[in-house]
Amino acid sequence: LGFSACVLVGLFAKQDVEQYLSAVYPRREHNLALWCLIQAVWFCQGIFLSGMFCVQATILLATSYDVMEILLNTLAVTFLVEMDDVFYNTFLTAKDRDNYQALAKSAVALVSGSIG
Repeated sequence: LGFSACVLVGLFAKQDVEQYLSAVYPRREHNLALWCLIQAVWFCQGIFLSGMFCVQATILLATSYDVMEILLNTLAVTFLVEMDDVFYNTFLTAKDRDNYQALAKSAVALVSGSIG
């Protein structure tokens, strides 16, 4: 079950991440060890942890016995899912958020070929 969840998450994320990694680190042949490390970190963060979170959240909700426990467990899962947005909006200034968004847009434009 855990492996299949990781595969499903991986299939949905693979194309976007490949484009992003090619924009951020375009020449893997120059430093293969660094490229392999980046791929391993990406797999752990983007695929394995996401898949395991899906599995564990499903198990948590499936093993809840009464309505109140289901509601509290759903609230706990929602809290965990929303924490990254809370951190992003709380700890970054408006200027940092704008810079981050501009960097993300330029990486997407670079990958799509609209920037020379």
